[in-house]
Amino acid sequence: MNSAIHKLNTILMILASCLLVANCHAATWEVSTVAALDNADLNIQPNDTIVIDKGTYQLDRTIQINVNGVTIRGATGVREDVNLVGGGMNTHGVDEGITVGANDVTIRDLTVSQFYYNGLHTRAEDNVQRTLIHNVRTVDCGERHIKGSRDPSQQLVSSGMVIEDVLMLQDMERSGHTDTDPDYIGGIDMMCTNQIIIRNCVAQNIHGQNNGGNAAIFLWNGAQRPNITCNRIIGCAKGIALGNPAAPGNFLATGSWHAVGGIISNNFILRGSWETGNNIGIELCSTNGVSVFDNTIYSDDATYFRTISISDSQPSVGLTVGLSIIGNLVRGKLLDFTNGSGWTQSGNLIDIVGTSILPGWFVAPAQADFHLNATATGAIGMGTPLTAVPTDFDGNTRNSPGDIGASQFGASSGASTTTSSGSSASSTGTTGSSTSATATATASSTSSGSSSGGGTISANPSSSGGSGSGCGLGTASALMILVAALALSRPYRRAGRYLLPGILLLVMPGAWSQTDETQANSYDAAWLNGWIAHGQSVYRTSGKSPGFVLQVGDSITHANPYSQWPRAGAGQTTDDAAIINWLQATVSFSGSQNDPTNTNGWYLAAADTSGNRGMTANSGMQTGQFLSGDGNGGTAMPASTDPATAAGYVADGSTYPNNLNATSMAAAFSSAQFAVLMLGTNDSRNGVSVSQFTTNLSAIIDVLEAQHIVTILSTIPPNWDPTIDPVAVQYCQAISTLAMNRGLPLIDFRAEILARQPGTSWNGTLLNNNDVHPTAGVNGYTASSDPYANGGNPATHLTGAACLNSGYLLRSWLTVQKMKQVKAGIVDGTLTTGSSTTGTTTSSSASTGATSATASSTSTSGSQSSSSASASATGNGATAGSGTGAVANPSTSSSGSSCGLGGGLSLILGTMIVIGRMRSGEKIISHRRSK
Repeated sequence: MNSAIHKLNTILMILASCLLVANCHAATWEVSTVAALDNADLNIQPNDTIVIDKGTYQLDRTIQINVNGVTIRGATGVREDVNLVGGGMNTHGVDEGITVGANDVTIRDLTVSQFYYNGLHTRAEDNVQRTLIHNVRTVDCGERHIKGSRDPSQQLVSSGMVIEDVLMLQDMERSGHTDTDPDYIGGIDMMCTNQIIIRNCVAQNIHGQNNGGNAAIFLWNGAQRPNITCNRIIGCAKGIALGNPAAPGNFLATGSWHAVGGIISNNFILRGSWETGNNIGIELCSTNGVSVFDNTIYSDDATYFRTISISDSQPSVGLTVGLSIIGNLVRGKLLDFTNGSGWTQSGNLIDIVGTSILPGWFVAPAQADFHLNATATGAIGMGTPLTAVPTDFDGNTRNSPGDIGASQFGASSGASTTTSSGSSASSTGTTGSSTSATATATASSTSSGSSSGGGTISANPSSSGGSGSGCGLGTASALMILVAALALSRPYRRAGRYLLPGILLLVMPGAWSQTDETQANSYDAAWLNGWIAHGQSVYRTSGKSPGFVLQVGDSITHANPYSQWPRAGAGQTTDDAAIINWLQATVSFSGSQNDPTNTNGWYLAAADTSGNRGMTANSGMQTGQFLSGDGNGGTAMPASTDPATAAGYVADGSTYPNNLNATSMAAAFSSAQFAVLMLGTNDSRNGVSVSQFTTNLSAIIDVLEAQHIVTILSTIPPNWDPTIDPVAVQYCQAISTLAMNRGLPLIDFRAEILARQPGTSWNGTLLNNNDVHPTAGVNGYTASSDPYANGGNPATHLTGAACLNSGYLLRSWLTVQKMKQVKAGIVDGTLTTGSSTTGTTTSSSASTGATSATASSTSTSGSQSSSSASASATGNGATAGSGTGAVANPSTSSSGSSCGLGGGLSLILGTMIVIGRMRSGEKIISHRRSK
C-alpha cells in the first residue's frame, strides 16, 4: 500500500508540474500603482499581459521582463497617457526603464522618461528574439533611448526585432555624467541584430553636452540586413549610422564588418545645426552590401563637409564593399574616407553650395517635413526607379517617372493609421474583401459538461478584483503524465531517469527559439511589391505546366532527403498539402533515373542520373561550372536552347556524369514556371570571389528568365570551418542583395538555421557534424517527420522539434512555405500591394501623435481573414477539480483559478492509481506463490 501511495504522490507531483508548464491561459494584470506594477513584473508568467492604467508612475525599480511572450502596454492606447518615470536624466536613481531578457516581448502604448542610462534595453546576450516596440514615447534618457547590448564573448544575435512608431525626445540638456564621455548619448543603439526593422519613428534634438553624440538610429557590431525606413530625424547630433570608425568586435555573424546587407530608405533627416565635425546626416562605416536609397538629407549649411560620411574601420579591417547610394536628395557634402573602390552612387541630387536644393522646395524643412512643393523641379520626375523601394515616405506608390528623395510630389495621402483611446487595427484588402484585424490572446479548455475559469488578475495591492485564470489540460498533457509516471515506475524507473527530461522538453512551450511561416517568408519583405511585380513580368502560362517548379543547385539540392517531406511527409496542414499538390511534388518519381518528362522538380533534382548528379542539381558544382557546363570533371555538357536536344543532354548521365549546363537545363525544362535556386557552397570553399559569384549567379538568373522561369533565391547554410564561414556570410549577403536588386523572392536558409540553432549548435543537429550538408535527421527525427510536432503549432505553422534535428526537413518546409507566398503574389495576385508579410502592424505615419494598432491582417477578393492568437485544450468526459488559485493581490483578493481536467486525463489518473495498486499487488501475489 505504501508503494501505491508513493506512486500516487509521484503522479500528483508530475501533474502539478504539468499544470505549471502548460500555462494554458495567459493572464492579464491590470495595474494602477507602482506597487501593483512591481508585483505583476515579479510574478508574471509566459504570455501574460500587463495593462497599465492612465497615470504617471515614479518607478522604484527597473521593470525586468525575463519571461517569454509578455506584453506590457498602456491601457488607453495613447502613449502619452502612461508615463513611467525614472530617477532623472542626469541623476542616478532608477537608471533604466524596462529591460528585456526573453523572447516575443511586446512594449507598446506608453512613455518612459527621465532615466540616467536607458529608457528601454534589450539583451542579445540573453538570446532575445522577436521584440516588438510599438507606439512608445521616450523622453530625456541620459545615454540611450533604446539600447540593444550583446555579450562580446559569444555569437548571440537578436532576430526579428521591430521598432515602429516610436517618438524619441530630448527636452533638457545632458550634464553631470562624469562616468562617460559628455557626448555619450543616442537614440536607438543596437548591436548583434538580424533583420531588424526600424520604421515610422521620430527622433528630435538628441545630443550631448558638447553638441556631439551617437546617432538617432545607430546599428553596429553585427547588424545583419537591417531595414531602416520612413523615419524622421530632427536636429540630432547624428541622423542614421551603420557602424563606427572603431573596428568591429569578436564573435560577430557579420565577420569583419559592422553591418552586412540591408537598406536605408525613405527617411527624412534634418542634420543638427552644430558643426563639431561629427554632426552627420548618414554615417556608413565598415559595411558590406548596404543600400542607401531614396532618402532626403538636409543641412541648413549646404557647405558642411560631412552630411553623408563613408569610412572603413580602423585598423584597416572590414573595408567598405558593395555600398550602393542611389536616388537620394542631399543638401550638403558627401565625405569619403575609404579608398573609393567599395561603393558606388547614381541618380542622387547633391547640392554642396546651397543654390540648387532650396528651403522652398519643401513643406517645412525646419521640422524635417521634406514633402516636396511644386517648386522642387530639380527633383520631381528625375528619380531612378528602384525595385527595392516601390513606395515613398508615406507609403504611396512612387510616380513614374519618380522623384528624387523620400517624398513623391502630388501623390495621394498615405495609408491611414487608426488612432483611438483603446486598441485599434490596421487592415488592407482588395475589392470585395472583408477583413477583421483583431488581436486576441485566449485559451479555451473544453470538456464535455465542464467549464473553465477565465478573467483578469488584479495586481493592485489596495483593491482586489477579477476572477482568475482558466486552465485546460488536453490529451497531449495527459499522455505526458501517463508516460512520465510509467517512466518512474518499476521496471521502467532506470530508463525514466533518461527519458523524463526529454519528455518534459518536448511538451514545454517556448523551449526552443522557433520561427513560423510568417518569419520564414519575411526576409524579402522590404522588396515584396518589387518581387511580385518583377515575377509577374517574367511569369507565363502559355506552354507551361502549372506549378512546375525546378529545384536547382548542388549536392544539397540533389540529396534525396530534401524531397521526402513534400512527397510523403507527416504533419502536412491543409494549405501545406494544397501547395505541395500544386507544386506537382506528389507526381510519382519515375522508375528510371533519367526521365526528363517528369514534372516533379524534386525528382529531377534527386534522380541519380549519373551517380553524381540529377537533371537539375549536380554534386560539387560551382556557379561558373554551371554556366559553362564544364569544370566539374569529365566531358563538358554542351549548351542548347532546343528543348529536345537539351533534354537529351541533361538526361545523359553516361556521357556527362559530372557536368550540367545551365542553358541546356533551362531549355530542357522550359515548361517550368519557377525555379528554387541554391548555389554557392562550393564557390565559397574554392576561392571564388564574392563579386565573381554574384556575377555568375545573376547570369544564371538571366538564363532562367530567358525561358520565363521565375527564380526564387536561397542563401546557403553556415560552414563548420571557421576560416570559411565568414566567406559564407558574405555569400549569403550577396544572395540577399541580388534578390533585392533584381526583384526576386528569397529563402534565407542560413538565417532560419541560426534562428533555431544559434552559435554553432547547428553543427551535428541541422548540419552533419563538421560537414556542409544538412542532416537527414538526428535524435529520432527524419526528413519526413511532422515539422509541427513536439513544440510547434500547425495552426500557425510554428515548427517543432523535428526542424531542430533535420536540416533537410527544415529546408523543404521553408521551400513549401515560400511557394505559398509566391503563388499568392505572382500567380493568384492575392498578395496585394501594401500587405504586411511580417505579422506586425505597419503604420505609414511618422507624426508625433499617438497611434495604436493591435494586429494587421490582409484579405483578398471574396475572402475573410482575422488575426488572432489562441490556445486550445480539449478532453472528453467530466471536469475534475476546481478551486482557488494564485492570489496576485498581496492584501485582499477574491480572485482564483479554475482548472478543467478532461475525462481522458481523469481516466489516466485512475489508471495510474490502478497501476500503483497492481504493481504492489504483484509483489504480494508473487510472495504468496513462493510460499
